[in-house]
Amino acid sequence: MIRKMTPADHDIYKTLSLEFYATDAVDHPLPPSYFDAVFEEIVREGPYLDGYILSADGEDTGYAVVSKMWAVEAGGLCVWVEDIYIRAAHRGKGLGSTFFRFLKQTYPEAGRFRLEVEQDNVSAVALYRKNGFSFLPYEQMICDKERSI
Repeated sequence: MIRKMTPADHDIYKTLSLEFYATDAVDHPLPPSYFDAVFEEIVREGPYLDGYILSADGEDTGYAVVSKMWAVEAGGLCVWVEDIYIRAAHRGKGLGSTFFRFLKQTYPEAGRFRLEVEQDNVSAVALYRKNGFSFLPYEQMICDKERSI
């Protein structure tokens, strides 16, 4: 089951996010305050960010956060999967593919779906390829604003 986050989901979202950002699937951990800010934006129901709780067997087992933006390369809406995390005990059971089908049905106007992955995260890369994703032929660059943590 996949459902949109509500204010009641704060604790499970934060727990799952902290789990995810403590794994090798991400470059580095983030300050817990970042997750609070993301959650506030999700439940504010602004135009840019949506959050989902993924459940299996009556248990909240993962989450996803998606950003929405206009992309010139896509000729329209780009839905960026910021985070997708499924607890290890529930991986390989089809929940990831179910989420990607849900995503494409939920955002039929999207010209592109995009995500980031560590290339050595073999199982995630396989899931994403299975669901139609491919690597871009160029590197991304960022310039983060300096923040006090």
